[in-house]
This record gives sequence, structure tokens and C-alpha cells, in this order.
Amino acid sequence: LDLRIAGTKDAILMVECGAEEISEDDMVKALLFGHQAIQPLIEAQEQLRAVAGKPKRETIVQKVDTTLSEQIYEQVKDRITQLLDSPQSKAELNTAIDELEEQTVKLSAGEDDVEKAADVKEAFHAAYQKVVRDRILIQHMRPDGRSLDEVRPIWCEVGFSPRAHGSGLFTRGETQVLTLATLGTPREAQELDNLTPTETKRYIHHYNFPPFCTGEVKMLRGNSRREIGHGALAERALEPVIPPEDEFPYTLR
Repeated sequence: LDLRIAGTKDAILMVECGAEEISEDDMVKALLFGHQAIQPLIEAQEQLRAVAGKPKRETIVQKVDTTLSEQIYEQVKDRITQLLDSPQSKAELNTAIDELEEQTVKLSAGEDDVEKAADVKEAFHAAYQKVVRDRILIQHMRPDGRSLDEVRPIWCEVGFSPRAHGSGLFTRGETQVLTLATLGTPREAQELDNLTPTETKRYIHHYNFPPFCTGEVKMLRGNSRREIGHGALAERALEPVIPPEDEFPYTLR
């Protein structure tokens, strides 16, 4: 278990983990242990802030009128529930929600009151969030109709590329991944020039997520932060099943 935690005195804010299979009880214990382990660091930061910190700037938070929020919630909750219950794809649901939001803004704010239109939009988003949250917590139902312990069916195919040493394609929901693997000799491992004691890397994982994957039109430049982050998580997830070099003397890419 390789667990990294960022948090505050009272809560955990970020978790990054790589592990072989462990029990949920052990994972919870590890999270609690990690949260306790960062308390001295937080205390040191608090002491530094007390000595050299600057006063916090006041933040002006614009809050929507409670009466308006309740009015919008009562106005749209049934319609949002109907849309969530209807069988449709994620894209169709998003389009229907956007149309409902536009209708709600026109009905409640008209076309000239820009300030009220912004408040209505915020109240609509809060209402949508509340409906989805209540369905999850009370009815144990996700926005797409699945229960909390239900996973989407998966379709897989392997060995479809004649050129690569290994290939795989899987589709789950609206997510599709194409993976190609090539093998090389141990001398083709990546050389690392950094401060870590590790000098080479025999498992090299490339993760590409071009804009057209999500229907976006953007310039094709270097890897984005999303690609780098998701690629690191995918690599960490696969590392436990990579055979040791003495059993499988190849570089994998």
C-alpha cells in the first residue's frame, strides 16, 4: 500500500493511492493513520502562520435569495426527476437539463434582467444538485438509474491489432479505451536522470486523451495536465500486475 494524503486538521482533502488488493477495513485504518500522521505538519504550519502570517482577505460571497432558491426548487424538482427517470444517454440528459434551465431563466427572470437571470441560474444548479443528492442518499439511485453497487456492463476485445505485441479494446458506458503494448529488450528501458535511487524504468505507460475524444475542437499540442495525471494513475494501477524482470525480461511500452 502506497498512500498519500493531503488534508486539514479536521478532514482529508486529497488521496492518491497505489496498492495490491486490500480489505476496506485496512484501507480505512490507513486513511485514519495518515490523517493522524499529518497533524504535526499542520501544527507547524499553524505556528508559522501565527508568527509570520498575514491577515486573510475578506471575500465577498454573493448568495442567492433563499426565497428565490426555494421557489426555483419547487418549480423544477419534479421535471428534473422526470428527466433523471427517463431512459436516455448522458449527452441527451445534459441537453434536456440545459433546455430546462433556459426555460426556467426565461420564465423567472425574463430576457432583460441580467442580474436576476444569474441568480436564477445559480438557484437552478443548486436545485439540480439537491435532487441528484437526495436520490443518491435516500433512494440509493445514481443519476443514470443504477444502484450504488451496480456497475455498467463492459465489452472487451483483445488481440485485434496484428502489428503490436499486445492490444486491447474495452467499452464501458460512454468510455472506450484502446491499448497497444510493445516489448523490447532490457537495454531499451528508460534511463532516469533524477535524485531517486531508481536508474531505469522498464514499464513505460503513455496516456493520450486528444480533444476529439470528448467532442472538443482544440489544438493538438503536448500532453495536458489531465493526460499526465490520469496516465500516472493508470500506470500505478497496473504496476502490481507487471511480472518481475527475472520472470519476464522485457521492457514494456
